[in-house]
Amino acid sequence: MAAIAARDIGAPLPKVWLRIDIDGEPAGIVTFVLRADVAPRASENFRGLCTGEYGRGRLTGKPLSFAGTAFFRIIPGMMAVGGDIENNDGTGGECVFEQGKGALAEGRLADESFLLRHTGRGVLSTAVHRGPDTGASAFNLTFAPCRLLDERAVVFGYAVAGREVLDRLEACGDAAG
Repeated sequence: MAAIAARDIGAPLPKVWLRIDIDGEPAGIVTFVLRADVAPRASENFRGLCTGEYGRGRLTGKPLSFAGTAFFRIIPGMMAVGGDIENNDGTGGECVFEQGKGALAEGRLADESFLLRHTGRGVLSTAVHRGPDTGASAFNLTFAPCRLLDERAVVFGYAVAGREVLDRLEACGDAAG
């Protein structure tokens, strides 16, 4: 199981990092640039979940933070999915925004842009739950181009450091995810 801890490290385009643990041991840090210029709500949601600054969720009552969450699905050659702050298994989650102030009903984000694509290793996007406009806290992190997610999951960032950590994370997966 891979766990996550995170912190905002600031930049013109926001940068954040995730510390990834594998089997309870630190595997390393992956640093991401967030494309707030293209997907501002998805970027701020991820950034806020990295810092934990938004407190507790209004719907779940759980901390709005990736700290201690897991990558619950890892498919080598494709992607890892993590960040379910509610159930830690891909069935839940909550965004940092209030309904009507950046969020739809049930703590979900609207799909704001499909301009960016899943073109390679280290791309970050919203995890799709039950169709359009269902992004929350869960996210995809690609290991390779992942075109099947284009037009379905909003790309909002990419890894700029720590790709060796992605190698270690990918090695934890299997074809069934």
